[in-house]
Amino acid sequence: MIGLADEVIRARRKQTIRWAAGIFMGCLLLLTFFSNTYQQMTIPKVSVEKPQISQLSYEIEGEGTIRPKRTVSLYDQSGWEVKEVLVNEGDTVKKGQQLIVFDSSSAAKNLADEQDRFAKQQLDLEKLQDALKLNGIGGEASKLEDSKRQIASLKLDMSIQARKIASIQKDISDKGSLAAPFDGLISDLQADEGLSASQGKAVVQISDLSQGWELETSVDADSANRIVTGETIDVRIKETEPRNVKGKVSAIEKADSGGNQTQSGNTSNMKQVTLDIDDPKLTGGEQAEFQLTKKVGMPRLMVPKSAVKTDSQGEYIFTIQESKSPLGNEFRVVKKYVHTEDSDETNAVLKGTIMPDDKIVTESSEPISDGDLVRLN
Repeated sequence: MIGLADEVIRARRKQTIRWAAGIFMGCLLLLTFFSNTYQQMTIPKVSVEKPQISQLSYEIEGEGTIRPKRTVSLYDQSGWEVKEVLVNEGDTVKKGQQLIVFDSSSAAKNLADEQDRFAKQQLDLEKLQDALKLNGIGGEASKLEDSKRQIASLKLDMSIQARKIASIQKDISDKGSLAAPFDGLISDLQADEGLSASQGKAVVQISDLSQGWELETSVDADSANRIVTGETIDVRIKETEPRNVKGKVSAIEKADSGGNQTQSGNTSNMKQVTLDIDDPKLTGGEQAEFQLTKKVGMPRLMVPKSAVKTDSQGEYIFTIQESKSPLGNEFRVVKKYVHTEDSDETNAVLKGTIMPDDKIVTESSEPISDGDLVRLN
C-alpha cells in the first residue's frame, strides 16, 4: 500500500510540474507578444513604393497678353505743340489717315520771313542787272567786272535762300501731321492738345492687324529647351467664356532683362517663348495661358523623387529588407547609394542597384538610419 501511495504522489508531482511549466511558457509567450507589440508601436512608421517603369514627364506652362505681331511707333520730329488729336486709343484707322496735327504756325511765320528775304534778293538782283546794262554803255571795264561779281554772289545767296525755303516747306508738309502708315489699330496714344510731345518718346503706336497676333511669355530655360520651334500648342484665352485657340511656336530666345522675371528678379534661367496665333475673334489685350505636358525619352525604371536623400557621401535611398520570425515579419531599412541620371518634378531615374520589386521608403514618421527596424504604413 505504501508503494502505491508513493506512486500516486509522484504522478501528482509530475502533473503539477507540467502545469507550472505550461503556465510559465504561456506567460513567457504572452510577455514576448506584448513586448513585440509595444516595440512595433514605438518604431518609426514608413511609407514605401515600388519603382515604376515610365517616361519622364515635364509640365510646361506660360501666360501673357495677346498682342499684334507687328507694332510700329510714330514719333514727333518737329517739336511743335499738338494742335489737334484726331483719333483715340483703340480706334481702327486706314492707311494715310491723319492721326495728329501739329501747330506749324511758327514754321509758317519763318517761311514767310524767308520768302520775303528771297523777294528782296530778287529786287536787288534786278537792280544790279539794270546797273550792269547802264555801265555796259561806255562804262569802265573795272566797274563792269565788279557788277558781274556782285550779280554772281547775289545769285548764290538766292540759291541758298531757295533751298532754305524749300526745307521749311518740306518740314511743314512732312512734320505738320502724323498719318497712319498702314491699316491698323491705335494701340497707344501719348498726345495732348496744346502740349509738345516728349522728345524720344513714341506719340502713337499703331498695330498692323493684317500680320496676326502673338503671345509672348517667359518660361524657365529647362522647360523651354523641351519646346520645338514650329510646334503647335493649345492656348486658352481667358475671357468670360474661356476658349482654346491654336498657337504655333515661332521663337525661343533668351529672356530680356526687362521682361517677366522670376520671384527673385532673376531672368538668367528664363527664356522668352513666342507663339503666333491666327484667330479672327481676337482684338488684342486678352489674357492667355498654355499648359503642356511633354514626355521625354524611353520608358525607364524610376523612383519617386522624394525618396532620394543626400549626405556627405552623395545621394542615397532606403529600401526595405523583410525577415520572417515566429512572432511575425520584421522590416529593416537598408541604405543604398545611388546617382540621379535624370529627373522631372516628381520622379528620378537612378544609377545603382535598383530592382523592380524593391520597396523604397518615400516617407517616415521620424528620422531613420541604416539597419533600423520600421513598420510599414
